[in-house]
Amino acid sequence: VYFRGANHMFAPLNCPSQPSRRLAPLVLPHEFAVYAHSLGGASRWEMWEKLVYYLLYVAYYPLSVVFLMSRRTVHMREVVGYHVSYDHAFLKNYRARALCNSLKFG
Repeated sequence: VYFRGANHMFAPLNCPSQPSRRLAPLVLPHEFAVYAHSLGGASRWEMWEKLVYYLLYVAYYPLSVVFLMSRRTVHMREVVGYHVSYDHAFLKNYRARALCNSLKFG
């Protein structure tokens, strides 16, 4: 599973709604699209985060960089937490579900 985006407010992480050719035999396409959409929602930047970043950028740039890095970490934790808590209904069989437990983020 590949993510697109730079985990930044202008390019948040998202997962393509269509599975790759290698993954297609293992997943149900509609359920995978629902999973990808929900995963994108977990990594979406809120308006208050953008506002605080812009204010810090104007007021004191080094603090804006620290804020950006901390929010990136929080968003990545949310994505990993969503993946771990999801029931993996998009996978066709139990072997594929076991394989999904071995997905790594980093």
